[in-house]
Amino acid sequence: MKTNSFFPMRRLPCVLPFAALLALALGASPRAARAQIYVSSNGMIGEYDATTGAPIKNPLVSRVSAGQLAVSGNNLFNATYPNAIGEYNATTGATINASFITGLGAPQGIAISGSSLFVANSSSGKIGEYNATTGTPINASFVSGLSTPIGIAVSGNDLFVVNIGSRTIGEYDATTGATITSSLLSASPQALSIAISNNDLYLGNANGTIGEYDATTGATINASLVSGLGVNCLIAVSGNDLYSVSEISNGVIGEYDATTGAPINPSLVSGLHFPAGIAVVSAIPEPSSWALLVGCAAFLFVAVGRRVRSGTAV
Repeated sequence: MKTNSFFPMRRLPCVLPFAALLALALGASPRAARAQIYVSSNGMIGEYDATTGAPIKNPLVSRVSAGQLAVSGNNLFNATYPNAIGEYNATTGATINASFITGLGAPQGIAISGSSLFVANSSSGKIGEYNATTGTPINASFVSGLSTPIGIAVSGNDLFVVNIGSRTIGEYDATTGATITSSLLSASPQALSIAISNNDLYLGNANGTIGEYDATTGATINASLVSGLGVNCLIAVSGNDLYSVSEISNGVIGEYDATTGAPINPSLVSGLHFPAGIAVVSAIPEPSSWALLVGCAAFLFVAVGRRVRSGTAV
């Protein structure tokens, strides 16, 4: 006797193998499905779980001049002192090209947008644009005439730059390099790093504070969103999680609510030495995981639907 139930229990045994494939897809690449923090300190780069702070691989990269970091896909870029950008595998730490870009003037900040890698050269007062795949210059003087640029962030078509010489945050067109405003806001005391999420601009300051500002108008939202941090405050943001690494000789990574500034875990990672850069990668499953998940779901849907339409049991 036929039943009007779309999914009667007698179909369960035949569907279980497909359900198992779905579970496999959901669980594939567990390492890629969790957010990661990369930190450069004391001649190495470490990788940590952004939720628990547990080391994933430390050191991920060793015997390297630690500097500001940027991550794109499976590529990890490190601004190495005194004049180069190194490229490494973000999963294994293997060196791809330790001299990916050379001849720079004290690179202090790096950011990636699409296929472009932007580098702040503090000694030359320039922002250079380079091909993120080949390292070839697109425009080594993409923005010039700056006053000791040290931190940069890109959001959409906007490039934000911390100029410690003039204590200003400048905004520039990320496609043309044209100045939008050279003084979007006057930087908080001793601003060292910058991060952006949606329309919120965050500044990490050497005096141990993180300030929050409107990225469109430059208006102050909260100049002391987070306070009481150690010196040399470097920051990164992912969704509603704001991360800071501070203190010079006993570095601590803290996690805070990016809206309220409330501490989530002020000692997420500790025991770092001379931190020089931080980057956070959100939890995004690998393309292969998505393909497996979608493929299995489609197969299951078609199989069950076809059997139901024909009036036979699956």
